[in-house]
Amino acid sequence: MGLFTPAWMKDNDYQKALNAIKNETNQAKLVIAANDAPISDVRIAAIVKLTDLTVITNIAKNDGNKDVRVAAINKLTDQDVLADIAKNGNSYDVYKAAISKLKNKNMLFNLITNGDYAVRELALDNLFEQGDISSITDEQILMLFAYRATKNPNYIGVAEQVISKINDPQKLTRFVCDCIGYYETIQRYSSNIINIFLSAMARISDEELLYEVATKAHEYFGVFAVQKINDKSKLESLTKHIKTHSFVSQGGPGEEDGSFQYDAVSKAAIKRLAELT
Repeated sequence: MGLFTPAWMKDNDYQKALNAIKNETNQAKLVIAANDAPISDVRIAAIVKLTDLTVITNIAKNDGNKDVRVAAINKLTDQDVLADIAKNGNSYDVYKAAISKLKNKNMLFNLITNGDYAVRELALDNLFEQGDISSITDEQILMLFAYRATKNPNYIGVAEQVISKINDPQKLTRFVCDCIGYYETIQRYSSNIINIFLSAMARISDEELLYEVATKAHEYFGVFAVQKINDKSKLESLTKHIKTHSFVSQGGPGEEDGSFQYDAVSKAAIKRLAELT
């Protein structure tokens, strides 16, 4: 460029630099601006106009500025490159941008199976937005969709479809036990979400697993499990199953920490035994 320094290589006038790069058409100069301009918005504007995918890919993979990397990622379509960035991105914005552009389901499955929590959740969202849940057969991935349905209202519509495709009763049991924890209260869940768990419960018939639900899941689902148990020895055991729930007071006048007992499963077991006698 000789002695002349273009406006887009200066940082003393933001708007002038931005206007200058928007008017630049020379690809070689845009490459320089994309890599070296002192103002990040100027670099981003240069990337938008770049056509050299090798340069764009290098910036997307290696640049130190996450906003500049995202701008470069938004220009990419190569699925292998995007998957690599998704696995190795060093900021949420970077791998979010890469995952949002992935269309290859096998690559998304790999991220869901092997990625950390944030990567997995973003990949699940991508799959959901593609709208082809019916093509998914991996039960572990289907389980993750089921878990998401209990936390994200957008997933509720596909939840029962997902549950119907899970054939492993141990996975269904874990789902029911994990999603409604020992200290949770059923009141915080909407009827739609409760129905997801009931759909899972309907697919569990093994009495060992039903016993596990009765003893480990929320009492609401424990009662449903008891109603499907025929083994009298298990029911006898469940008649003594009373959970103690501890709570911490909110600090109001006269309030103290304490606990209360919940015997719904025990009562259900007594009733079920009477039905079988």
